[in-house]
Amino acid sequence: MALALSTVLLPCCSEDPVPVDPSRQQAQLVERVSLPEVISGAAGSLYSIPGRGFAKGDIFVFEAESGAVELPVLTVGTGSCTVEISHDFVSGTRYDVSLVRGDKYQSLGVTQVIIIVPEMEYNLSGRVCCEGTGIPDVWVCDGKSWAKTDSDGRYSMLSGKERGYVYVVSPSGYAPVQDGAWPEFWKTLSSNDVSHIETVDFSLRKVSDKAHKVIMSADWQLRGERTPADYLQTADFFAEAGAYASSVSEPVYAFTLGDETWDICWGDHNFGLPEFREFAKPFPVPLYTIIGNHDHNPAATNDFTAAAIYRKVLGPTNYSLNIGDVHYIVMDDVAYTPSTRATVEQFTEDQLEWLRADLSHVSKVTPIVFCAHVPLHKWTWSGTEWKAAERGVNYSKALEMLKEYEMVHIFTGHSHFNEFFDVRECKLSTRDMYEHKVTALGGCMWYTMMLVGYNVSRDGIPSGYEVLDIDGRSIKWRFKGVGKPDDYQARIHDMSKVEAFWNSDAKMRNLAASNPEYSFDNLFAGIPDGAVLFNVFRGDPHMAGLKLEVSDSKGPLELHEAYVKDPLVHYASEASWWSLHKQLPS
Repeated sequence: MALALSTVLLPCCSEDPVPVDPSRQQAQLVERVSLPEVISGAAGSLYSIPGRGFAKGDIFVFEAESGAVELPVLTVGTGSCTVEISHDFVSGTRYDVSLVRGDKYQSLGVTQVIIIVPEMEYNLSGRVCCEGTGIPDVWVCDGKSWAKTDSDGRYSMLSGKERGYVYVVSPSGYAPVQDGAWPEFWKTLSSNDVSHIETVDFSLRKVSDKAHKVIMSADWQLRGERTPADYLQTADFFAEAGAYASSVSEPVYAFTLGDETWDICWGDHNFGLPEFREFAKPFPVPLYTIIGNHDHNPAATNDFTAAAIYRKVLGPTNYSLNIGDVHYIVMDDVAYTPSTRATVEQFTEDQLEWLRADLSHVSKVTPIVFCAHVPLHKWTWSGTEWKAAERGVNYSKALEMLKEYEMVHIFTGHSHFNEFFDVRECKLSTRDMYEHKVTALGGCMWYTMMLVGYNVSRDGIPSGYEVLDIDGRSIKWRFKGVGKPDDYQARIHDMSKVEAFWNSDAKMRNLAASNPEYSFDNLFAGIPDGAVLFNVFRGDPHMAGLKLEVSDSKGPLELHEAYVKDPLVHYASEASWWSLHKQLPS
């Protein structure tokens, strides 16, 4: 069996593991050590661990409640060392790992050990059916290993069971059966013991999905707080989604784009991922979720364990499905450090291997809709102009795979504002590739409802979502503000009237008195007198039906781009925040 090592750097435990001999001193012994999330292999087989500085006589110490296991370093290379997987490991256990050298040791992190039984042909099998009839040529995956159903819909695989689930890649013309809004495309494994053989079946239903609709929302970030309560404010969104689904003949699907919850409020407000799942169950269309940075458990010890509750409650963090002629891909691009709640935006080598395998099943002419939480592209300021860029090395590796396809739409959240990124126009691709950064469903964290009667995002647009209209390979899209009509796509500010309001409103006068940066002159210094400010919510020339023309009685007016925050953000969001948290007089 070929073994693949992940090259993700895992953080150490929140507390250093206790060395075998307490008299040993902690020291820097090796560098650039890459522990995999999971070490899997047969007992007695050799295993290579990347890193520099290993020496003969070094010993890896694996510690857990079940006991300690020592693995002496057998051979040392320029960038790795070799050990033998011990029979003493308890398969499925997570171990604290240290390297011991003489009277010194170095803590390396945490990994799970899975012992593969070589003589087993498979330990996971099942059948993918529709009304009792097996469906052939359907891909099934456990997050790492893949299997394809035979002519009777049966599959089998030798799974390492690292992630604790298995899922089916829904083929075109089929959709999973549902538990309320939740598509049952994945199932939890009954055991992480690889010697335990189990059967997992999937039921799909036939759908006519060549033409279909998709609702893309992001950053619900429900916490069970605010007045009115944030989770109560989603009622309009639920109602709109239901009314829209009832008004069209095509099937409608929905995706979140991460941050369904707020990690620090899981305990404080008793609203975590299990509560979110129950809360969203009545959502009127099938709902597919994506893990965000706030959906990780801050009480865990590393990124893998921090995502364990998500995997148990909402399922795979990397998965795919087919709807009509489109292949949808969902990936986790958040590496989370629980102790600091810090995030590194990346794809690990394991994930890139998974993506490469998934795309190998997809024709190059198939439209791709790729969903993640953190945007894959960014703008950087050179000092004289804005320049487009990709975010990070591993993002570039993922994008290189996607650029082999004729059309790619990337949907992300995280930033709490709307932005459209034409990758080809920015000369970062020779193919049609677009990134849609979708605003937060809760806008500026749900609290602007109290001041202006609806939620406002960081860029001044109403909280909202994107609606995709897909027919075959044709993909059109539009922005929809929650509680706003379809044609509400821009806001106009007469800056003379804004100035008069700023100088007369008690809330803004008080705020500017204690914080001069909030005076009108400081906030809008770059806007000429008498200007009219247009905030076009989705400044995207490709968006269906979007056309911007401005004129007065004398004819068309000249338009200029302005890099300035919408006045409503300052008033409804920032002033409201000060009111709530600084007890600002009103």
